Amino acid sequence: MFEIPKNDGQLLKEIESLKKRIAELEKSNMEFIHRASHDMRTPLAIIKEGISLVIDGVAGEVAEEQAKILITARNNVDKLVDTIGKLAQLEGGKSGG
Repeated sequence: MFEIPKNDGQLLKEIESLKKRIAELEKSNMEFIHRASHDMRTPLAIIKEGISLVIDGVAGEVAEEQAKILITARNNVDKLVDTIGKLAQLEGGKSGG
């Protein structure tokens, strides 16, 4: 909990303590974003590949309307993967990495 410092020395100590805590929280946030983006990309790649296999007729013939729906789904998976990548890049840019 933050206490009102009684003098300049205490104020400087409190500021340094808060700066350190902020840095720790930013690092934790960056690590979470990195892990989450990695953990989400793998299943999304598998989903995309499954959709592509169905579109290609590997599981049997696909009607034109079904193919349109599957292509839309595959495109949305691509958009989601792209968004996840941009989020990870944005978060990495904040830390200078």
